[in-house]
Amino acid sequence: MGLSPYNRSYVRLLAPVTASVIVLLMIRAVFSSPIHEWVVVGAALLLAYLVFFGTALLVGLDADDRVIARAVWNRIRGVLPATEVVR
Repeated sequence: MGLSPYNRSYVRLLAPVTASVIVLLMIRAVFSSPIHEWVVVGAALLLAYLVFFGTALLVGLDADDRVIARAVWNRIRGVLPATEVVR
């Protein structure tokens, strides 16, 4: 049938994955002997996620990914308290 669960759009994830791995390796080099390992692990996970997400946005999303990203962003905005801009 020629079905494959993968397509060329997955190649776009190489840049975000590479950037995240580089950030994690840099964090590991800087904090080679951490006092509070759990803080470093938490910060590394958060930073790696943010780098992955930011790089993925820079590389570009296809139509399906934009729909999912928009739904997630709308959900996040719904949870955050509404603030008014005072001028």
